[in-house]
Order: sequence, then structure tokens, then C-alpha cells
Amino acid sequence: MSTNSKSSESCSCVSLLLQKISNLRKKQSFTELDSYVMVSNVDKHAWARIFAEFFLVNAHCTKSHCSFQTDDILWYVPQSSFIYNSFLTSQSGFIKVYRKTSKKQPSPGSQSINWEETLYLNLLLHEVEYVLTCAVCTRTSPQNLQILKKYSQRVYASPSRHRMDSKGESEEFTYPNICFPVDNFEQVFKEIVIRDGECVCVELVAKDLSGQYVSTIFLGSIRYEVLKQVYDSKICSTWNWANNLIRSTGHKRLEFVIMRGPRGKGFAEMAVARVPVQGYQTPVSSIGSYDEKDLLSAVKAYQRRRSDTNLSRWSCVTSSFYENYKSTCHPVKKCPSETDTNRQWPEVEASTIDDEIGNESLALGQLWSTRGFSQAWHRLREKRRADCVPLNAHLTYITLPWSSIVADLMDGCRTPLLTFDTEPKGSEARKMTSPQDKQSADKAKSGSGQSDDASFDAFNEGSVYSMMYSMAESQYVGRASAQAGPSMSKELEDELVQKMAMSKFQQLEKVKLTGRRVILIRNAERVDRIFPDWMNMAFDANGKYQPYDLNQPLSLPNRTGSFHQFRYDAPITELGCVVSMMIGRALKFNNQHPYKVFTSPALRCIQSCKNILKATGNSELKMCIEPAFFEWLSWYEVLPDWISEDDLMKSNYKIDNNYKPILSREEIRNRRNESHIAFYDRCIQAFKNILEIENKPGYMLFVVHSLTMDAISRHLNARKTETILQSDMQMIGGNYPYCSVLVYEELADKTWRLVPRAMPSLTYMDFTSRVNFEFVRRN
Repeated sequence: MSTNSKSSESCSCVSLLLQKISNLRKKQSFTELDSYVMVSNVDKHAWARIFAEFFLVNAHCTKSHCSFQTDDILWYVPQSSFIYNSFLTSQSGFIKVYRKTSKKQPSPGSQSINWEETLYLNLLLHEVEYVLTCAVCTRTSPQNLQILKKYSQRVYASPSRHRMDSKGESEEFTYPNICFPVDNFEQVFKEIVIRDGECVCVELVAKDLSGQYVSTIFLGSIRYEVLKQVYDSKICSTWNWANNLIRSTGHKRLEFVIMRGPRGKGFAEMAVARVPVQGYQTPVSSIGSYDEKDLLSAVKAYQRRRSDTNLSRWSCVTSSFYENYKSTCHPVKKCPSETDTNRQWPEVEASTIDDEIGNESLALGQLWSTRGFSQAWHRLREKRRADCVPLNAHLTYITLPWSSIVADLMDGCRTPLLTFDTEPKGSEARKMTSPQDKQSADKAKSGSGQSDDASFDAFNEGSVYSMMYSMAESQYVGRASAQAGPSMSKELEDELVQKMAMSKFQQLEKVKLTGRRVILIRNAERVDRIFPDWMNMAFDANGKYQPYDLNQPLSLPNRTGSFHQFRYDAPITELGCVVSMMIGRALKFNNQHPYKVFTSPALRCIQSCKNILKATGNSELKMCIEPAFFEWLSWYEVLPDWISEDDLMKSNYKIDNNYKPILSREEIRNRRNESHIAFYDRCIQAFKNILEIENKPGYMLFVVHSLTMDAISRHLNARKTETILQSDMQMIGGNYPYCSVLVYEELADKTWRLVPRAMPSLTYMDFTSRVNFEFVRRN
């Protein structure tokens, strides 16, 4: 396709070409007969003459830089007498490609060429621009969808494609289907993150270079629940070995989901992956006994489902489409001589549910008029959104039959709903072809409160997600300040919960509490994980420290011995200080003031604890250093030489000298070769001893490592440690991000329960401090 669109706009040849094609299409008469459409052919040489006039000799070009002169590649579609031979896959393998200057080109009017298809193919590849828009939407009222985030990318049409799960391999022809690939889909759509209650909408808009014809040629949507169910359904015994091997090589797990287009027209493929968890993950041991390259190729070849027809048995693979698109779509009028290879695509049963707006309005439409329902509904929705596992939805490609693209572009232009910078030239050039188009556009724009001239990007303005606690858990939050809107009466809340039939949000039965609560917090971001070579670059030969990045601490605490001890006992970054102080501020706002503080002897835990206490206003509270809470020693080739308590106090750290640790530093060093089960038992036993000593109501704060958090939570959740495998240890760290928080409270029967919403999480770009609660509760 030409990239010189500005020059082509001033040349009349594009408009003239489209006009000639339009006139020729009107001369064709269509008669429907059973499942076929009979076409009365026009002059068999008419298509060849138009192709020769515009693509071979440029007889109508008025500019020196016309779009027809910027690409010298021409495509020819041969005639085939074996169209209905089921043993032939398609005629796609016979497409011929020539340069304009080649003397081997077929002569105009040759009986061996299908000139109608040849003309359309070159028109779609060279004279039409395509804009692909992927948006994350959510419903804000019965008749409105709100765009939370969207991204538009120009894509290029091609009669061939290569598989997205094995980039770099040979291409395969897809004609008569036109493919619109996004080769760098992981980078282009990395910001497209979908959560519970949201959907991904995909729109492909075609526009000719003259700007006369603009139409939506693909529009579909798929919900979070569908993507999540498909993603989770592959986690079975058949795939465990493959997934484990892929994880060991550092590759992100992708699952591919097919979206069928409106009226079964075309397909879009989504690559779904979990959002990477930020934070330090323990080292991953490589598998040296396998050839990783060959192994991944075998796994991907088995995992790929392009020709796997068993997708049709997954009822979860469904997609929904806008009502106006369904009501105005008509069967494409095709000549019986065309080859239709749609049957070769995987058969995925698409449901006939209404669009995202209409479907839910039928179920809850009457409740929206109830006073206070909107507040309660948004509160419950935000609770589910915060608890879900976010997914990246990467759009890999869209493929459509060439005949449907031509029909949508020239016969039934449909106004784009997500892309508003591709309007046709002139207000009278192309108008909406149906009232549904106008109604759908008005409906989409009404959600933003903007006029028809406003950009669709304005949907994002003012749509801030408020931090809300669910009605079921508000009793545990206490005096939390994160509330929005007027409070509702208890009776109205109970009534709405019953009407919505959401049992998981029903009021929990009140139980007696002892008043004891435990707060577990992981250390903040480490310098050595962000700057692996910081020891060589930030210290000179004499051990003088000089930071070279703004995220590095301005100074380090003085410690007895060599500065090389920081290599295995690193401090936290400047951003780590800020994040830990924000966590402390959240404790203060929620009135969760600890009376006793315990921390690991690691410098990163001590510094994180100091910043947390500073933000809570309890900076004078002394820290109890407990060596038993240090992480698993098997991760370390060289045991760290922790900074002494005397050195910490000289650097203005508040340390409790009267605290007698459960295990001394020397005792921990003697456990150099402990097993992973022994590590869990060590942390749990130390925690149980502290609970016996500190047997009074109030909050106790533990600032420890991710592995230590997992060990203590296993005990509080009454889970066995014998079920943990050593191979599981490498995956635990990512489920407890930096500065993640767990809050437990003790019941009257001396058991403990997790309070997931007692503390708000911190989210910034792709980072979140939210714990994977599903992992915490695992058996």
C-alpha cells in the first residue's frame, strides 16, 4: 500500500477508479438461489480494461507522485476450473506477483486471469488504508459503554500471513481472505489490560486514499469472563509439563482466542496473557537436559490451535457485537466462480447474545431506577474488578474475505464507533446508510457527555475509578476514608444485594473477635534488582559511594567492615522509600497503628519498616529484629553479613535492644543447608512463639520477605507445609509484590481469617502491590 497519501489526495485518479468500479457493480444483477447468488456478468473485458487503465499504464494520473506510481507490485488472481474440488485447499497458492516493469505479466484480457478479483485485490492492497482500534470498555449505565483505554494502529492488508506463535517462519497464502497482521502485537497492545466487568472491543476501519469511502469492516467484542475462562481452561494435566518448561525459559504464557466476526464474517485472534507481576522473584534454575529451542517449537506447535476444531466444544468462546452491525449486515453477493475457503478456518460456535449494552440492560434495567442502585452497583463492580486477575489482550491479526471488504466499503458504509478521525470528505460525500448507524453512534457518544464533534478520547476524562470497599467487608475496614457519594441506608443495601443475587457479596455473619490483628508487609524495591551492576559503578576502589541514578539512595548507613557487604545485603531504592511510606500512610488513614514491630535482619526490610513507621507517625516505635524471619538460605551462594544493631542505631534507626530473638544470627547461619520445608517450619515456629508472648489485642506489624510472608500465611490459613514442593519455591516471589500487604484477624475460637480489603493496594502503570489472594489461599 502506498504511504504517500497526501499526494494521492490531490489526484483525481483514485476517485475516478472508485466511480468506474461503482458503475460497473451497478450493472451486475444478483439473483439469490438457495445458498448461491447468481450473478449476471457484465462485459468480461470491462474489469481488465479498468485494471490496465489504472494499474498498468496510469492513463488517468494527473500528478507526478500519484498513489498508483508509488508501488510497482501487481497481484494477479488466475482462473481455476477446480473451484469445487474438495481435495484442493484453495486457489490461493496460485496467486501470481509481478513488478510493473516485468515482461512476464499476463496480457490484459487473458483468459487465464480472473480480472474482477485481480482488480479488487490490487485496489484493497494499494489504494485503501486501514486503521485498527482496540479498546477496553465498561458499562456505566443501561445504555452506555465507556471507553477506559484505547489504542489505534495503522495496519496493512496482505493476501498471506505467518503464524503469530512462530514468528519468522515461512508465510502461507490466505486469499481469498485478506489478512491484517500486527507483528509487534506484544508491544503495540501492551497497555490493553482487561479486568472483571470489562470487555475488549475491536474495530477495523477501511478508507480509500481519496477519502470518499470510509466504513467499518469489522467490529466485535469479547468479555473478560470469556478470556479468563479460555485462559484457565488450558491449565490441565496435559499442559502442566509444557507450561513448566516454558516458564523455566522465561517465556510468557500466551493463549490464543478466536473471535468470529459479525454474521460469521472473518476472524480476529487474541493472544491472552496474565499481566506480569512486578517485584523480585527468586532465581529460576534452568533445565540443561533439554534443547530449549526445539522444545519450545514442539510445545508451540502442539499448543497452537489454528487447525484444532475442538474449540467448537468450548461454550465459553463467545463474542458479542453491536446491534446496528447485526441488523444492517447482509449476505455478501458473490459470483459462484469465486473460491470460498472460510470452511478451512476453525469452526468456533459464536453465541447470538445481544451487544454489551443491550444484554445487561435486560437483566438489570429495572433496578437502575431504584434510588441508590448506581452507587451500590459500582461499589460491587469495583470489588470484583480489584479482586480479579488482570489479563493482557494482544490482538494478533484480523482476516476477512475480500468480497466482504469490498461490499462494506462500497455498498454499505458503516460509521466507525471507536475511530473518529477517518470521516469521509465532505458532509454529503457518504452518509449513514441506516437509522441504526446514527442511533449507535449517538449512544456511544452519549456516554461521554460530549457533543457529536467531540473526540471519543474524551470518554477517559473524569472517569476515575474510586477506591470502594464492598458492603460485605465494610465492617472490617473501620474508619477507612476511601468512600464516595452519600451513604445508603442499611435496608436499601440489603435489598439491592438480594435483588442482584450476588451471594459472594452478601453480609457476612458477624462473629466474635479477640482484637488481635497481624499485618504482613513485604520489603520495598531493592537496589540490586533494579541496578544489577550497582556495586561496580557506584563505589570507587576506596569504597566511596556515589549514586549515578536518581532512583538510587543518596547515602548508605555506615556499617562495620567492608563496603562489599552491601552486595548481599542491599538497600532499597528511592522509589522503594516512597512506596513504603505510602503504605504507612494507608495504615494511618485506616487507623491500623501497630504496637509491636518485627522485621527481618536484611537491610531492605529494616529500611522499609523505618519508612512505614515514619509515615504512620510512630517513628519512635522501636523495631524488633528477628533473624528467624530471614528468607530461605539456599538462594544465596554467599551468606550475607547483616548490618549490626549498633551500626543501625548510629544511623538513627530505632532498634529494640531489649528484644531477645527467637533464633540468633549465629543459629541462622548454622542452618545453611536447610530444606525448604525446614525453612517454612523455622518461620512458622518463630511466629507462633511471638503470638504466645504478645497475647493482647492490637496490631502487630511484620516487615519480611515474600517467602516469609507465604510461610506465615500458610500457618494462619491452616494450610499444610508438607504439600509444598521445592520446585514451587521459584514461583512464590511474584505472588507477593514489593510492599504487598496481608492483614489477618483472630477469631474467638483462636483461628485466623484473612481480610482482603483491609488495605488498599498501590497501582502505577504495570506495577501493583496487590497480593495474589488466590495463590495465598491455595491448598
